[in-house]
Amino acid sequence: MSDTFTKTRSKRIPTKHDGVYYKEVEKTSIDNKGKSKTKVIDKVYVIRYRDNGRERLVTLGKYSEGIYSTPNVKTTFNFF
Repeated sequence: MSDTFTKTRSKRIPTKHDGVYYKEVEKTSIDNKGKSKTKVIDKVYVIRYRDNGRERLVTLGKYSEGIYSTPNVKTTFNFF
């Protein structure tokens, strides 16, 4: 019997767009012999902006749910 669990890494990785980041979601499997395998299975997209001088982070959604960063889309909003 093998154990499997998922977790979202805390490191924010920048995209090509200003203020848009993603975090990786990892799936770790441990087999009967105690060996573990880790695999990145998804991305969670986050935007960062300032509101009255305070930094805010908002989760947009997961890549698997149809949220993704497209290099052909120009953003018309300015966060900073």
